[in-house]
Amino acid sequence: FSLLVMLALWITCLCGCNGSGRTDPDPAQAEAVPSGQSSARLAKNADRMPVFPYGAVYFRKSNPPTEDWEKDYRTASELGANIFRHWFLWSSIEVEPGRYDWSDYDRQMDLAARNGIWTVIGEISNTAPEWMFDRYPGGRVVGRDGSVRYPFMIGSSATGAAAMCLDNDDVLREAEKFQTALINRYMDHPSMLAYDLWNEMHPAECYCEATQEKFREWLKKKYGSLEALGKAWNRYSMGSWDLVQPHVHGAGAMPTPWTGRSFAATISIGCWNAGLNCSGNWIIKTW
Repeated sequence: FSLLVMLALWITCLCGCNGSGRTDPDPAQAEAVPSGQSSARLAKNADRMPVFPYGAVYFRKSNPPTEDWEKDYRTASELGANIFRHWFLWSSIEVEPGRYDWSDYDRQMDLAARNGIWTVIGEISNTAPEWMFDRYPGGRVVGRDGSVRYPFMIGSSATGAAAMCLDNDDVLREAEKFQTALINRYMDHPSMLAYDLWNEMHPAECYCEATQEKFREWLKKKYGSLEALGKAWNRYSMGSWDLVQPHVHGAGAMPTPWTGRSFAATISIGCWNAGLNCSGNWIIKTW
């Protein structure tokens, strides 16, 4: 699991987890956790959480094959596994604008509940649907040489996706709509345990106009004036903030601030993700 998921589960255990072994999801006990009561519910129900989360990443569409699912879940349950984490790939779910194909994911959740296994939803919004590449040309990921990153196959899941930049307002709005639909669909499912808010937080390095504008805003806050920026960068004739661009050509490495802003943007996206999931009154669900 990613650091965020493990941290969430670790905190839950610290809230008074004194049970042992595995506890199976019980559909009869499933209930929503209002945001104002979440802390109290976590403390009250922490003993029902797995003390030792034991499981694996399982479903990354389109693997494993459909015909193996029931056998795999049954075997995992017999071996004492209590958690599966799946990649809920945006690119595999929103097949057309506003039309979601949840069928494979519904079955994963149902098989988990049937076999006494909790589910961690690994939300993957940095793999956008391929139709977005044509709909939002301004949101395409742009390399430092100006090249556009075209739709591609995800190597670890053999699934198509488009690299779209979350600095672009249109892309961010579409991602929020997808995440809202995802949260609303599974928040009451009896196998639902937690959200993995980001899988290995390394968004694509992008030089699109939206990212560069946010970079300039970040620089203004960091340096305060164009003169201070020019002194730090040894660039004294940029003239105005509108002309400030990351150093992508010539001798020397790219300025450290670009890396710094990329890190800050990654943290910002993580916070956006957490806020969005919490807005659905869920970050972890307990029984």
